[in-house]
Amino acid sequence: MFLKRPLVLLLLAGVTSSLLPAQEKAAERPSPAAASSASDFSKEAYTIERHINRITTESDGTSSREVIAEVKMLADAGVKAFAVLSFTYTSANEVVDIDYVRVRKPDGTVVKTPDYNIQDMPGEVTRTAPLCSDIHEKHIAVKGLGVGDVLEYVVRFRVVKPPVPGHFWYEYSFVNSAIAKDEQLEISVPGEKYVKVVSPDFQPEIKEEGTRRVYRWKHANLEAKEKDPNEVPRRIPPNPDVQVTTFASWEDIGRWYGGLQKDPLEVTAPVQAKAAELTMGLPTDDDKIHAIYNFVSLKYHYIGAGLRHWPLPAACS
Repeated sequence: MFLKRPLVLLLLAGVTSSLLPAQEKAAERPSPAAASSASDFSKEAYTIERHINRITTESDGTSSREVIAEVKMLADAGVKAFAVLSFTYTSANEVVDIDYVRVRKPDGTVVKTPDYNIQDMPGEVTRTAPLCSDIHEKHIAVKGLGVGDVLEYVVRFRVVKPPVPGHFWYEYSFVNSAIAKDEQLEISVPGEKYVKVVSPDFQPEIKEEGTRRVYRWKHANLEAKEKDPNEVPRRIPPNPDVQVTTFASWEDIGRWYGGLQKDPLEVTAPVQAKAAELTMGLPTDDDKIHAIYNFVSLKYHYIGAGLRHWPLPAACS
């Protein structure tokens, strides 16, 4: 997805941008704990038996992410929640491969979901923001899922064209709204590359493995938090539990974004000619600005794409 610039900035030969630091996290999450067979999960719709994310990044900004999951269905509500799996990705940068989706029955038999149950379609956001047409979703209708079954799947994401060459970033939040008996996160980065990792409430195990540095987190959540119907949603969500970035500072981000903006913000001869035509005979600067604004606002459709979800703000602060 490319960041669009309003034409009015070109005509006025100016640009203003700002990056707001993310709000600091206030509440601590529980520390990892082993799942206990004595725990009573009978009231849950499902339990996450195992969920593993393995990310491998390269110096050029490309990366791969493997997701392994096992989810046990305890009630019809769980079956309904997982009847169709959805994985979002950007088609301009990423490739998604489905290794398998299968259902393991209580008697040990396995029902595999066939490839023709997998559909690739534009993301829901494209309905309201057509310019985000590279946002896609893989939808998978799970075959044979019922109460008592264990859903198993392995999905691989590959970033083949990094949004910013030579850089990568990632964020992750551990499960706290459902039972997760075994949740693991592994991030492998080139040992020689600058990488900043922010994870104040969950300390990783860090190992040097050959030419790479590997961060590993383990987590379990054995008590699902019920939603308070009277709770007012936060305007700014809490920071993710884990944030990773190769940007050392906000100045680095500014230099990257400045280069991204340079050519599109150049006042070319056609733009200058159009501005002169629109402001011909107008006596004041305010009159000229209004004339340019009215022309752009009525002739061009603009969707603002903020930088808040680009290179991880908190990791650079």
